[in-house]
Parts: sequence; structure tokens; C-alpha cells
Amino acid sequence: MPKLPSFDPIDYLVHRKHPKAISPIAARLNVGDGDVPSDQDRLRYQKAADAFRKELSSKTPAEINELVEVEIEKQRAEAVDREACEEAQRFYNLPSATADFDHYCKAAYWTLDECVALSFGKDPKQVNWESVRPHLRASPFAQRYEKLRDLTLRAKSVGQLFDRTLPSVYLAWAKEHKIALDDELLEHAVNSGISLKGWQNLYNEKNAQLADLHEQYSRQVEGLKKSLREAESQIEALQEQQSANQASEPASESEKSLGTKERDSLLKLVGGMAVRGYSFDPRQSRNDATSEIRDDLQALGLGMNDDTIRKYVKQGAELIPRDALENLKHKPSSVKR
Repeated sequence: MPKLPSFDPIDYLVHRKHPKAISPIAARLNVGDGDVPSDQDRLRYQKAADAFRKELSSKTPAEINELVEVEIEKQRAEAVDREACEEAQRFYNLPSATADFDHYCKAAYWTLDECVALSFGKDPKQVNWESVRPHLRASPFAQRYEKLRDLTLRAKSVGQLFDRTLPSVYLAWAKEHKIALDDELLEHAVNSGISLKGWQNLYNEKNAQLADLHEQYSRQVEGLKKSLREAESQIEALQEQQSANQASEPASESEKSLGTKERDSLLKLVGGMAVRGYSFDPRQSRNDATSEIRDDLQALGLGMNDDTIRKYVKQGAELIPRDALENLKHKPSSVKR
């Protein structure tokens, strides 16, 4: 595989400023610059290029990089201008490609390809899918043409448009979907008596429906907000009442101690059974024991969700001494399931 020459910023800048001089990069790539200059002209070009190269050699790498970035941006702008010039010269952008609006606005129907071409103000006989398709890669117009054609074909597949569509139907459809139409086409359509009221009525009707729905939903939202405020007030009142009841009947220290002991005992019982009976390992982030305990409880008619099981099993396992858990690593469970 041939090796491409490395990029030399000074060669690049010299070649950009003095393209008629044979720079090293041009010589390696064997690039021609059009007409072959005379020996005298070539010597003059080369002398100017050498002087510019000497000037660049005295600059810092940062200054060279800045000049390269500026030149690359200029080169991009030149490419954009060149593409725009090429686009303007393509057949569908020439005045001869303008549609005969008077003729087509008198036609009883338009084909889908005619609909697309007329939308851009183009003559369907010259500008159609077959003639535009070869320019898809390079032409912005061809790309817009393809997108509009795709929309019309999709509309045809669901019965919104047809192979032979009434002009009024297509214009209404295009307006409804906010598709830009050529101003001259619309002017001739109106002058020819093609009605454009259909899409306006539909638009107004949909706007009215949306307004009604918005008002309906706004009322529902206000009702829900009111209910939420009432519920929050009720919850706050219940919380205050509960706090007052607890303050008036404080539990004795013996009752609190007894409740804590009983709870710890139950947690130890749950944790021990989970570790020994279901191989629950609290050091692991995921355990199959939770789902196994849930299934066994369900078999006994005791429903309980995974989060609740995981919560109490984990709390119980935390009460088991760490050295006891370490000893379990090399001992099988005593319970056979």
C-alpha cells in the first residue's frame, strides 16, 4: 500500500499562497496547476515562493499553526462558494426549469412527482426523480427534493395522497404539514380558482379542539391540586394528633427496653435462619436468598415483597458476629433444602 506524504504546514502555506510554484508537496503528489508556465514565469513564481518559505521559517510553531488554521478556514469557505456556484449552474436551478404554473393549475390532477416538482416551482418535465436522483450526494436541492418525495410517498401509503391527486388536496395537505410551497405556485392556484380553504378550516378546527382540551385539562389539574392540598392538610392534622397522643402517654423505659430486646431477638432469628438456611451472605450486593424466602412464604400463604424481606434479613444478618460469618465460608449449611 503506498504511503501518503506527511503534512508539512510550511509546504501547505507556501503552496496555498503561490500555487503556480512547484512546491515540495506538489512535486511529491505530482499535482499540476493547469497551463504550464514559461521558464521565466516559473523562475519568478519559485523565487516568490522561496522568499515566503524563508519568511515562514523565522516564525514560531504557534504562529505557523495559527496561519494554517486561518488558511484551512479560507479553503473551506472557497469550497462552500465553489459548491454554491456549481449548484446554481445545475439544470434545475436555471430559469428554463421554471414550471408553467398556468398550465398545471388548470390540470385536473397532479401526479406525485409533479406535486413535488411544482412545490419547488420547477417544471416536472425537466425536474423529476429520475433527473434529480444522480445529484443526491452533492446537491442540497436534490436532498430537499428527496425528503419531500419521501413524505408524499408515505402520505400515499396511508391514503392521504394518491398517484393522481387533486391540486387542492395536495396544496391543503402541504399547508397542513407546514411544507414550504413556491409563492408563484400559490398565486396561480388562487387565481385559477383552486380552493385553499380546506387546510385553513382544518387548522382552525384542530386549534379549537386543542383549546377545548387545554381548558378541560386545566380544570382537572386545578381540581387535583385542590384535592392534594386538602390531603396534605389532613395528613398534617393526623400527624399533630399522633404527636400529641404520644406526648400524653409516654412509654416507660422498661417497655422501650423490652420492645428493643424482642425486636433484636426476632432479627437475630431471621438473620440466622437466612444465613444458615438460605445461604444469605450480607457481604454480597446480590443474593438469591431473598427470592427463595419469598417463594417459601408464598407456598405457606404468607405473601411478602422482596424489599421487605431484604430489609429485615439484612438487619438480622448485621447482628451476626463477623468471625462467625467468616467461619461459614468453608462450612456447608446445616439445613438441606
